[in-house]
Amino acid sequence: MGYHKINKKNKGQSGNAPMQRLVQGAHSRRHQAHVAAQDALQPNKHTTDVQAGQESGPSMASIVHNNDLDEMLALADLAGRDYSAERENLTVIAIEGRKVAVDPTQKAVEAAEAREMHTESVRCPRRPPWTTTMAADELDYRERESFLAWRRKLAEVEEDPRLMVTPFEKNLEVWRQLWRVLERSDLVVQVVDARDPELYRCQDLEDYVQELDPNKQCVLLLNKADLLPEALRLRWAKHFAALGVQYIWWSAKAAEDLAAADDDDPPEDPTPPAPDLETPDPQELESFQCKVLSREELMAKLEWLAAQAAGLPPQNERGEDVDGAEGAGVPVRRAVAGFVGYPNVGKSSTLNALVGVHKASVAATPGKTKHFQTINISPSFMLCDSPGLVFPQFSQSKADMVLAGVLPIDRLTDMRDPVDLIARRVPRTNLENVYGIFLPRPADHEDPHRPPSAAELLRAFAAARGYVVQMGRPDEMRAGRILLKDIRDGKLNCCRLPSAQPSAAEAKMIDFWTPQVAPKRAKERANTHSEATTLGQELTQLGSLGLGGAQQDAINPRRLGVKTAGQDLLGIGAQLSSQTQMSSDLSSSYISKQESKGKEVRASHKFQHKIARSKGNRGQEAAAGGDGGMLLMGKRGGIRPASMQA
Repeated sequence: MGYHKINKKNKGQSGNAPMQRLVQGAHSRRHQAHVAAQDALQPNKHTTDVQAGQESGPSMASIVHNNDLDEMLALADLAGRDYSAERENLTVIAIEGRKVAVDPTQKAVEAAEAREMHTESVRCPRRPPWTTTMAADELDYRERESFLAWRRKLAEVEEDPRLMVTPFEKNLEVWRQLWRVLERSDLVVQVVDARDPELYRCQDLEDYVQELDPNKQCVLLLNKADLLPEALRLRWAKHFAALGVQYIWWSAKAAEDLAAADDDDPPEDPTPPAPDLETPDPQELESFQCKVLSREELMAKLEWLAAQAAGLPPQNERGEDVDGAEGAGVPVRRAVAGFVGYPNVGKSSTLNALVGVHKASVAATPGKTKHFQTINISPSFMLCDSPGLVFPQFSQSKADMVLAGVLPIDRLTDMRDPVDLIARRVPRTNLENVYGIFLPRPADHEDPHRPPSAAELLRAFAAARGYVVQMGRPDEMRAGRILLKDIRDGKLNCCRLPSAQPSAAEAKMIDFWTPQVAPKRAKERANTHSEATTLGQELTQLGSLGLGGAQQDAINPRRLGVKTAGQDLLGIGAQLSSQTQMSSDLSSSYISKQESKGKEVRASHKFQHKIARSKGNRGQEAAAGGDGGMLLMGKRGGIRPASMQA
């Protein structure tokens, strides 16, 4: 029996190294066989297209952002092409230039010209014509060719430096879900956020619905309408009425809260007051239908609009004709209302509120719904939910999409741009009153009315909440995520005002309205100021009583932890009263004992009886729950010098 010698060459190897090499070779051959099987299943797929754990079937993941390499591979996959990398065959492209100042007016004119030139390119992709007798492979080929042509047109628009196109959906499978919903729906309900309807509304989608069937109808469902005051709702109602757009005011969250609340304790009306806006006329509110509908009212209106679009007669609960016309007593097909729109605008929440049970999965992260689904309401009416889609548009930045909740907040790597929009739209006083923070004021050479910068807001919020990273620096990422989620959920309310001329809405500054928020801690600050004044007077009076050293130390504000007026004042007052009461109790007990024993009682100015010590907390301050020894201790357990004890 020999020993295995370990040296520098075979360090870490065991005596059974040949067997290990055999096992590794078997694992390698097994992996190669698995890769070959995957290539046989998907021979024309690039490496980036094959997803882990998915052997077959299309990917339903929403794709909004792509880098240049992924974009090239995706277009190559749609075109049915393949590329092979060549080493040592490189071409270096050097671009030399300098920045030139551009006149803003000239830049706006050039952008308007480019927008007119590329208007037909920035549209929703159309499904090519098809028939029921067409083969599946032929239909798939036509859809891929049409989608590839649409992607190439948008790529040309994105290369134009005068324009900026919003991030849009790049997955063909997600658009196929939308095509199916539009084709089977009689009424297309476009769900938008009422705080900024123009951002979420896609006018080209309405045109596409009319191209499919002129009898189909479109309606704009303005969700989260409870965050808008009546005066602002009236403005938007007049705006949509002038454009000839059907609209409905609705709040899915308010409907869910009303269903969950008790009859004895109804939920409060979350509609914010608007003293800075004009008082609306009640007759105008009724004529323009500015009321936020309830669940029953919305269901009845959608069913009536869908039946009207489908050309169906009025029916009863069993789906039979009411007027006894031809075909009475025979159930007819259901009228379908399809819900479409951007991600995270409340399509699935609206369906759950209408049905009354949890039918559609919801989540705060956009893109929760992957496939369209149908819900039968009655024999004559059916609802259809579709995945959220980001439609291509002009003149909107990525920060606007993040602020609207369209793009996932938790996946962001840069918080400065979207937070800068919050700082410009929400007044400084609202930010300070809602979060109880103090933003730095502008310098003397700056505009005194300028909004705070993104860095100032993030750092002030992080410092107030104690969010720090390495070396004590403020955690801007965590603070930015909280701010963005608060404005998405309505804690920071910011609503867009309708423009006077819809065609010029993008050419001028967009105005926003925010409710006036009162400081939540105004009463607490007033009470703190009065308590600080009272405490100062009590300290002055107690200091003039000529107490002994222990009693003076007991009421020392520094020993009691008083750093600034207003910090734990109620606790300090309680400690002062307890210390004074303790001193008086000790004096009375000592005097009674001396008199009972017939001994002489010392004069009051010589009385310096100390508080009894306990064994477990000697040397600690009385404010920390100690024995009253009033000795300041060091970090290593020693007593600090006498100069620091005062």
